[in-house]
Amino acid sequence: MKIRAITIGQKIPYLIEDKELESVMEQSLSKFNAFNRDLTQQFNNIAIEVQSKRLCSQPILSYDQQLYARNLNETLTRIHEQLAILERIVSKYEFDYFASCAVLADEQIQKYGIYEKLLLNEIPAFIKRKEKFFSSLHVASTENGINLSALRSGAKIIKKLSEPDPFKNLNFCVSSNVAPDTPFFPAAYHIS
Repeated sequence: MKIRAITIGQKIPYLIEDKELESVMEQSLSKFNAFNRDLTQQFNNIAIEVQSKRLCSQPILSYDQQLYARNLNETLTRIHEQLAILERIVSKYEFDYFASCAVLADEQIQKYGIYEKLLLNEIPAFIKRKEKFFSSLHVASTENGINLSALRSGAKIIKKLSEPDPFKNLNFCVSSNVAPDTPFFPAAYHIS
């Protein structure tokens, strides 16, 4: 028997100072790594293989004031830099993958505008530059309906990810009706 993945949810404090981000994530992931090792060993002792260990976080764009306190270009540059830091730390603590949903567009239909569209334009670059990073775009729910602008953005992301390597599409999905803390990648996201 095999367990496909152990998935842990953790809030990632995007856009704080890099040293603070590293410190916060090092503390959390060192504890999670110990937990993962112990749990994996217990499963191995009874002949059950754990295939992967994953981390998921809150949406990158979660409407914190810190995102709007900076200009968009600075924000996108910082996110690129911090995803590189996160990938290094995730690797250090033996996580195979990590996911941050781009935005919960179905919940933000009234706020969805140029800022969100420009952030979504960067998602293919975020994914292509990272080996372990997954993302998603939640565009619809039975409670909030469909955000057609976000759906169009999702289609553009899929098209951009398909060139030159169509398998990069496996690191992204357009989703609907996915609840927080669902462990399935790439749709996984965590709300704390």
